[in-house]
Amino acid sequence: MHRTAPPLMKYLGRALVEGSPAAAGMFDDLVAITEQHLAGDDPREESDHRARATVLTAMKLGLTVLHEHVSRALGTDLYGPDGAVRVGKAQLDLIRPEFLGRELFEQARTGLEKFERQR
Repeated sequence: MHRTAPPLMKYLGRALVEGSPAAAGMFDDLVAITEQHLAGDDPREESDHRARATVLTAMKLGLTVLHEHVSRALGTDLYGPDGAVRVGKAQLDLIRPEFLGRELFEQARTGLEKFERQR
């Protein structure tokens, strides 16, 4: 999976920038999935789950769209093992555990640590 991910993610980044109908549909699907997750974790009616989901999706996909700049700034390929671990850890450092759910947060952290040890 990891070997095929970089070309697919680079293609996705290009498609998102070019604004193809397929990329727009994928973005909309990701927003809808994210909105469902956020609404389940925060049932307050006053929360604008759609806006939160849209902004979060755009922020997360920004790494994909800006992968060349991110790689340059980190001094390592975003889609290589070192870059993936660094970015993954940084994302977990920036996201509250409650946002993902404590269990999923810990699974992500453990998975990154395991991946890092196996390299």
